[in-house]
Amino acid sequence: MQPGDAPAWLLALEQSGAARAMRESFWLYPAVETLHILGFVFVVGGIAVLDARLMGLGRQIALRNLIRITTPVALAAFAVTAPTGALLFITEASAFAVNPMLPLKLGLIGAAGLNALLFHTVTARRIAWNVPGAPLPLPARLHGTVSILCWAGALVSGRLLAYV
Repeated sequence: MQPGDAPAWLLALEQSGAARAMRESFWLYPAVETLHILGFVFVVGGIAVLDARLMGLGRQIALRNLIRITTPVALAAFAVTAPTGALLFITEASAFAVNPMLPLKLGLIGAAGLNALLFHTVTARRIAWNVPGAPLPLPARLHGTVSILCWAGALVSGRLLAYV
């Protein structure tokens, strides 16, 4: 599919008032892009700290305490990042739809989310929460490794959207 051959729903997104405003305003697109970047800094920053702990760094820090801090920050930041990403998408929906980096980025974000869900609902139940320095089981270390790889890949593929 070429950008000019886009389905009607993609063209409708591009022609929406929000998309026009994003393209025509001197400040709106840069402001939304800045919020998107700040959002993913806090999403990935908080998650990276937790991932580093899962992978064995900072063993003196109780994992439960770290999760209580990083998870709400990451979720709140994701609540900013997702809608700002959607606003950036609609400005050139038909071009982004054919960019191979977009499904890669979204797939990696989805994989990171699934990994986090499995960690919090399955693996975290097996961890010695209040024992700083206690070794973490292999599944916890793997969750941290998969998470950091997924988020790094999502950041790289997101940045490559502008160049592919």
